Amino acid sequence: MMKAISQIQTDLISAIDSAMAEIDDFVSTKQFQAVFSEMSRLPLELRHEFVELVWVNPDALQARGLVTPPGITIQRSAFGDKRPTLFCVCKLLPDGLLWHKVTITIDNPAGPPAVNVGPAPEIEALACA
Repeated sequence: MMKAISQIQTDLISAIDSAMAEIDDFVSTKQFQAVFSEMSRLPLELRHEFVELVWVNPDALQARGLVTPPGITIQRSAFGDKRPTLFCVCKLLPDGLLWHKVTITIDNPAGPPAVNVGPAPEIEALACA
């Protein structure tokens, strides 16, 4: 039997709230904040390298006392708006919620994006009859 739209919405909101709380708890730890402070002391142009050497390297994080909790991922990401994203902290949501994951994005204050994506594809508008 299909769930009612209101129940799907309730389940989705609950899953997003739970995932955001897990991410927030992780990024609020002293260990995460210490690694973040270490990166923040670097010049903007060196932070991308720090992400490659530390943030997306579980051994380097563990050497700094930071262990990523199960279900949470630190990854590189890029966006079509070319924002200067350094990395994202993500949590996948359960299947069947019409939403894939929750993400906190860490951006550089300025500069180029860490990962470049090609130009956004042109999308033909669909007419509704």
